[in-house]
Amino acid sequence: MRSGPLVLLGVACLFSTSVRGQQGNGSSPVVAAQAQTVLNGCATAMGATQGELPIVAQGTLTASGEQAPRTVTIKTHGRRLFRQDQTVPGGGGESWVINNGDGFRLSGSQKEKMASHVVRYFRPEHLPALSCAPDLNKFDVAVAGQEQVNGRAVHHLKLVTKPVNAKGQGVEAALSEYHVYVDTQTLMVLKTSSFAFSPTNLQNRSLWETYYSDYRNVHGMLVPFHVENYLDGQKIQDIVLSDVQVGMSLSNAEFE
Repeated sequence: MRSGPLVLLGVACLFSTSVRGQQGNGSSPVVAAQAQTVLNGCATAMGATQGELPIVAQGTLTASGEQAPRTVTIKTHGRRLFRQDQTVPGGGGESWVINNGDGFRLSGSQKEKMASHVVRYFRPEHLPALSCAPDLNKFDVAVAGQEQVNGRAVHHLKLVTKPVNAKGQGVEAALSEYHVYVDTQTLMVLKTSSFAFSPTNLQNRSLWETYYSDYRNVHGMLVPFHVENYLDGQKIQDIVLSDVQVGMSLSNAEFE
């Protein structure tokens, strides 16, 4: 697998941000309450509680510039345990693992640790239902306005980690910030956006956007079977899921 713009589903997808309609971290109690109301409705509509269970998703990933799709298997247990395995046609492949804030990449016998700032605010992006149920003890949420996504009206929500202290507050705000675009009628997530950061330089970041479609009900949770990723406006990869199983038995060893 090549390095560079092709990235695992859910890691570079964490940290992009929309530049339109942004507000500061401080929002009025009324605005925050409006945002929480949208999130609560979205979590109910999407079946977010099911996302906390062990889940195995399988499908194909077609990267920009590649003719043949890769097979992809994604295993999760809630937000903190994640494993993605990709296999290229003809054999070979790579894996990425996130375990409670630590992450590494496997290529053959080589194991490479991922930078802390890349995985600190990890979200399993292929399960957008979980984006509707953030820990509001740790995140501030605000309504950034109403917009259009693929011709549909959406609530644009902005989430940023709550400041713990003044030291490093700006860095943590940039790393944690993400945006969720919720359909005003169905309360389904149509898009998320965040920053994709360079593993070596926090100043190098790119806009990462994810679009969701072909939602299906899986064990009470709405799962998008089609996920598209864009980096600075250029399509990077297209994921089509073929099977999603909820409540699977997963070994802790798969995430170590």
